[in-house]
Amino acid sequence: MSRELKCCPYCGSAALEKRSELQEFSVPYGAPARVQVDTMVCRECGLDTDVTEGKDVRDAIDSAVEGTVGRIVDFLGSGGRTLSSVERALDLPERTLSRWKNTPKLSRESITLLRFLRTYTWLVEVADRGYNEAFARGAVLREAGRIVTEATEREGVTVAASACIGETYEALTFTLTKTREKETVHVVGSGEPVLV
Repeated sequence: MSRELKCCPYCGSAALEKRSELQEFSVPYGAPARVQVDTMVCRECGLDTDVTEGKDVRDAIDSAVEGTVGRIVDFLGSGGRTLSSVERALDLPERTLSRWKNTPKLSRESITLLRFLRTYTWLVEVADRGYNEAFARGAVLREAGRIVTEATEREGVTVAASACIGETYEALTFTLTKTREKETVHVVGSGEPVLV
């Protein structure tokens, strides 16, 4: 639905032309929301005015978000973890994740929490360890090593990554090897120890 526009808000001309376009709005971990966006274009001055109701856009995005919640909850319960273990780690009431999965409208806060947990899956481990700072730093370093390894393997680079986490320092070391036409290039990088 779009609101009515009788004259150009800039020049006052009644020579308006309505245009419609299907636009996509991205939804994290889900299919994009598709909305018909209506604009009125003034034939006198060329002003382009969006007349689409904001509620229509919000409803389409909310509908697309609803479809992602179940997938995120299923993902959290995969990989050897149960939903109840995730709930215990996060100190959520029993069956919260199952309830969220089957609830059509979740609060924005709940959806944001689920997106963070899907994006940074290691946060559940950190919560399970009582939010121990040393463990959290180690989890970040391990995740950085995993990301670098995955990214460079796609580029034909072999990476050995190791994280050293101690009580007083932490370091992340990468050894990269890339083979180019009969020659092997070794690059070694090391993070400086960070004193805590």
